[in-house]
Amino acid sequence: MDTVLASLVRGARDSWATRSLLSVMTDGAYGAQPADILIDPTIGAEGTVAPATARWHLRGGRFTPIRRVIADNTGGYPPLGALDKTPHVLVVMGGSDPLGCAPAIVEALARLETTLDVTVVSTPATEKVLKDAARRWRRGNLRPIAPTLNLPAIMSEADLVVTAAGTSMWELCALRRPMAVVAVVENQLAGYRLVIDSGAAIGLGTPADLQKPDVIANRLSQVLASPSLRMEMADAAHELVDGRGAWRIIRMFEAALTAAEPRGESAPLVEIRTATAQDEGKLLAWRNDPVTRASSRQHDVVSPVRHHQWLASSLTRDDRHVLIGSAGGIDIGTVRWDMLGTREWEVSITVAPTARGRALAAPLLAAGQRWLADYAEPTAYLAVLHRTNEASRRLFLGSGYAPDLPPDAQGFERWVRTVR
Repeated sequence: MDTVLASLVRGARDSWATRSLLSVMTDGAYGAQPADILIDPTIGAEGTVAPATARWHLRGGRFTPIRRVIADNTGGYPPLGALDKTPHVLVVMGGSDPLGCAPAIVEALARLETTLDVTVVSTPATEKVLKDAARRWRRGNLRPIAPTLNLPAIMSEADLVVTAAGTSMWELCALRRPMAVVAVVENQLAGYRLVIDSGAAIGLGTPADLQKPDVIANRLSQVLASPSLRMEMADAAHELVDGRGAWRIIRMFEAALTAAEPRGESAPLVEIRTATAQDEGKLLAWRNDPVTRASSRQHDVVSPVRHHQWLASSLTRDDRHVLIGSAGGIDIGTVRWDMLGTREWEVSITVAPTARGRALAAPLLAAGQRWLADYAEPTAYLAVLHRTNEASRRLFLGSGYAPDLPPDAQGFERWVRTVR
């Protein structure tokens, strides 16, 4: 972790204010304590209860730091048409491979009636048997290679990587590579199951299972015969870890140092209800307010007909929720949730023009989050805002959101808050 973040920290240090923050790195409950920023880069951590209190929680695969040499090479998987060629399979078991997993995988691949281009990383213990296998190879090529610093480049060009279920899996996720994984030791079982359940990999079992080469060959053949399946696996892998973990952590440090201190006074009570067709007029008025339009992606005035159609459709959808917030019996704004992917929801919030200046945005957002947490069991809340919108930045930063994606060509950046 220190090596991954060091260069980014050096680049950011000069811009940091003279203010201290407490950040803790945890592995589940291990190392947890109350802090300003709690970081648990364990894949799947965002779906578990936080082990300690913190103002900002950076938990799960989107915060997994990846080596710079990997992060700089996280291009997309080759277009589907480019996969119509002899598949390149990389076999890399890491360490000394004392159980001979790589030779067992090569034996299974040799049984396929398929032309393959196979690269296998050898160790002193497996070098001889792999070279013997290369001399007997019948279809395509089998190239045993010694461990190399160039492995990330080889990984990035592979159509399928057969690997041990260790930390290399997360680098392969960032590289958008489909995988076949082996749980070499017991402590790899959790990660092994996770990548399989997510659709990022197929499972080959344990070293004992590799002693059945026909069974392993059958599993590998299904993936190697289907470029479209490999593409789906590559996309699923990148959903788990996209290689921006170190960037997100450093940007969180920078943002936290500029955040206002939490308000001491109690927040106004905001109640939430689902919008109905009777709210059409006020929702249209709020949407067309000049201040609202200035901070939106779409600056144009929405016509009544267009808004009527949009609301009628929105009220029937399961992947969108339009809510109305009220304080003291008066409607003070709206929160809209749109589902993106699996259990992640993007928020859009508008405070009514007559309610502005009363510190109602944060309690309105919090009430909307509580409603969604009860209704949909989300794992993360997302927010998209323009980099020049300081009011929105203060709102989401102060509400526990962390930088998630850098600004796009139009200047809109995304922020995220894990739910638990």
